Amino acid sequence: MLNSIRVNLLLISLFLISASINAATYYVDQGHPSASDNNAGTEAAPFLTIQKAAYVLQAGDKVFVKQGIYNEVHAIGPQSGKPGLKPQNSGTAGNPIIYEAFPGHSVVVDQQRQGNGFFISAKHYITIRGFEIRNVYGRGGVHTQNGSSNITVENCHIHSIDWDAGSNVGGIRFDEVVKPVARNNIIHNIRVAGVLNGNGSGIASYGMEDALIENNEIYDAYNGVYHKLSTGRIGALVKKNIVHDVIRGFYYDVQGGGSPGHVNQRVTQNIVSIEPFGSMFYLLVLIMPYIMLTAAFTLIYIFLPNTKVQIVPALLGALFAAVLWQAAGYFFAEFVAKSSNYDAIYSGFAALIVFLLWAFLGHHE
Repeated sequence: MLNSIRVNLLLISLFLISASINAATYYVDQGHPSASDNNAGTEAAPFLTIQKAAYVLQAGDKVFVKQGIYNEVHAIGPQSGKPGLKPQNSGTAGNPIIYEAFPGHSVVVDQQRQGNGFFISAKHYITIRGFEIRNVYGRGGVHTQNGSSNITVENCHIHSIDWDAGSNVGGIRFDEVVKPVARNNIIHNIRVAGVLNGNGSGIASYGMEDALIENNEIYDAYNGVYHKLSTGRIGALVKKNIVHDVIRGFYYDVQGGGSPGHVNQRVTQNIVSIEPFGSMFYLLVLIMPYIMLTAAFTLIYIFLPNTKVQIVPALLGALFAAVLWQAAGYFFAEFVAKSSNYDAIYSGFAALIVFLLWAFLGHHE
């Protein structure tokens, strides 16, 4: 029995080692003078397009994409009617397929408003790392669907995403996917038909399960994260994201009647600034001292004088006095902060008080 277990462990180890040895690294470099999709995909003879690598990559393989602006709109399967950059194969739990920008290089997937970004349908264990994805006209900069799983999007800059009126748009759109991860991305400028719209989100989903959304910065969108349809199973862990300049931070909904409710949705340790309320609150903090001083001076001007004072003159005088009061306070604070001789300051105020008393007594003689 023990020998049988040892043999099985040995076979598993040999299989894993073999898989690791067989894993390949490919290169895409449109700036290389000999780049061609007919090449072997080595660093010396790189592919011209990322899509060529997407055809070649198998479980455990990685492609490094070097500096450049790549337009990767391909009307191919799956779902040729949804053009984009389309991974063709899946990785496995121990051997994911990795699409990665070459370290230190600026790699841009610019779809020129002609299609989706990465479009992943019924694929598993794929990582997309380090790309700028922009000018997408479709469902998302990265869009999953049809039972995909273990799709990771990390360290990407995704922006300028738009699509038709009435559609749902996301910088990342996790549809029909289990255990997706969105980590350390910057996502912004999400539109629907060119405008801010309730269906536009930094991260959108119809049916993501057991998702992890962490350490992203999301802004300039209507929603930060919009989970529109639940499967009724475990939902998403949304943590340590910075979401600002949005209308809604995290929004959960059900698609029509009869859809299951959201289960085990966890939202924690995020920083959210909702617009326009964040800016309105900051502005209110700035002007509140003037409002309170104006109100106080208005009451003084109306009720203290031994004559009737109209509300408008009292309000105008109070506003002017409030501005002078705040200005005097500011300049006095600056004066005190920059002065090293406090005796001189307070003796000067004592002299002013004596002067005011002298003027008052002299007036009443």
